[in-house]
Amino acid sequence: MVWGMPLPSSGGPYGPYGDFEGDQWLDRLRTHFNETMTDEERLPHKDGYGSPAHSFPFFVWGKFIYEIGTTDGPEGLPFTPIESHEPPTFFSAVNGQKSLASIISLPSRMWGVDEQVKTIVERLEPGIHEFYPIEIRFPRGKVWPNPYYVLVFRQYFDSLVPEKCKDDALKVTEYSKKAISGRVFSKAKFGKAHLWRDRVFGEWMACISDELHDELDKAGLLLPKQYRMIEV
Repeated sequence: MVWGMPLPSSGGPYGPYGDFEGDQWLDRLRTHFNETMTDEERLPHKDGYGSPAHSFPFFVWGKFIYEIGTTDGPEGLPFTPIESHEPPTFFSAVNGQKSLASIISLPSRMWGVDEQVKTIVERLEPGIHEFYPIEIRFPRGKVWPNPYYVLVFRQYFDSLVPEKCKDDALKVTEYSKKAISGRVFSKAKFGKAHLWRDRVFGEWMACISDELHDELDKAGLLLPKQYRMIEV
């Protein structure tokens, strides 16, 4: 079978409120655009969000949540692989936190995972997905002691079978158990994959195989809810 895990809601252990690099990540990318990139590298970036220097950081952000080669937003540029200087290096939480789930939501619909989840995913699907270290910082100089990573999904399928889905199942941002459990996916399309995104739902839901679900469950991790979906 296949399982659906919706993007965790912000707030609490599943997605602390806060910003990347103290709300300076986009500014850092803007500075890179203005001071480091060549005229030739800047040329493709159109006047999408007020100026090319302003739109460029949003293009970089899209690399973390969209599929390489697809387009989204006013620039209309195909998303390219993430470059070494582009990932955010730390997340600044607004409030302290006594516990933190092993899979969390980060700003702008990004997903974060801890070392245990990373290890399990890489054991089942080595070399497929990307993980970028992100330090989790809290007020008064406190840092979460365990490593976390920005997870970038690198496996996409058109596996949904819409004509067999139940009511509300096709609503992209619907997170209820009823909606997710009514979604039907073709085994012939996703094959032996363990972690992927269906293109219809994009960043709003992760699809998980039985084996990955069982491995995460056996590890005894604090995880967002997962709902069994229908496989045909």
